[in-house]
Amino acid sequence: MDFGKLTTTFSTAIAAGAFALSAWIWVSDNHAKKVTDWQSVVVYEVIRDGKGVTFQDIRTMYLDKAAQLKDFDLSKDDISDSALQKILINLSSSMIVYLDFSDRYYISKQPKRDERSMGNFDDFQIKQDTQEKMRARIVRIIEDDPEKYTTDAISRKLRDVNLKFEDYELNNIMYMLEGQSIIHQNSDGRWLRSRRS
Repeated sequence: MDFGKLTTTFSTAIAAGAFALSAWIWVSDNHAKKVTDWQSVVVYEVIRDGKGVTFQDIRTMYLDKAAQLKDFDLSKDDISDSALQKILINLSSSMIVYLDFSDRYYISKQPKRDERSMGNFDDFQIKQDTQEKMRARIVRIIEDDPEKYTTDAISRKLRDVNLKFEDYELNNIMYMLEGQSIIHQNSDGRWLRSRRS
């Protein structure tokens, strides 16, 4: 075999390998997105239909729906508790669902807006500023007096400084801070700052 044919054969093999690798990556990414989208929709529907469900309720329904799925395969990691918790954290941080004081999940209620207020950036900015102040204040309250305050007590302290918010907004922020390992509850339901490694 001459050197030219060998080089051409080798180049063709490399190109075919690169094409196969890029196709595999595309299929993997597409599958991962499909799985995440399916998980989010299933968890949302379970919470919406349940009208106040525990993590265990969601887990049971989630596993039932996973067993019935025929469109694509799910790995053990896709149906693990940690995958389910990740989906719940994403839905909570997006304020689509919230966790109440009794450890039950609900769909967040979005206030109805008239046409004049749709897209009003000032309202959005005020809401964002309030939530940032709440996050900072919550962490400060917990750092100053660890294991002293329950969520109800933190709610009262925030309202004492004239912060206006709905209970579900506070629940979402507390859940998000807990999901980010910034705070956590002790066995009495009182909050303390999480230690960073």
